[in-house]
Amino acid sequence: MPRLIFILAVGLLVGCSREPVHRGKTATDWTTALHDPDAKVRGQAARALGALGKNAESAVPDLIEALKDADDKVRADAAEALWSIGRRAKDAVPALVNALKDPSPKVRMNAAGALGEIGPDAKAAETALAAAARDRDADVRDAAAKALKLVKAKK
Repeated sequence: MPRLIFILAVGLLVGCSREPVHRGKTATDWTTALHDPDAKVRGQAARALGALGKNAESAVPDLIEALKDADDKVRADAAEALWSIGRRAKDAVPALVNALKDPSPKVRMNAAGALGEIGPDAKAAETALAAAARDRDADVRDAAAKALKLVKAKK
């Protein structure tokens, strides 16, 4: 009986962890993985943080840094993660505006989506989004046009 109580207590403590978990790793673990030497690991980390959505808000500064990664897939995944975090990623607005000029259309599209999800708090991005709405890539144009409407919406 005491062993059962111990097992239940440990299970309860583990289950009550305040930090969100995705695929067995915490948001902190995934944030640390954003700095791994392997681009595949960094991309996986960004995607995992995106899956955590709002619960990965603490990773926003690291995701902002990941927008400057040498690997375009990592940059795209970082922008998509910020998109998933939404309004809580408002500190990323300047970096996302810069990402609208990225050579990769996927990065530009995800940056526009993230700015739209941030909404009126991304008002500083209006000019950049208007320019992105004329991007050579149709997906970027569509994402930027939608984002511009969301950014201009009233709170």
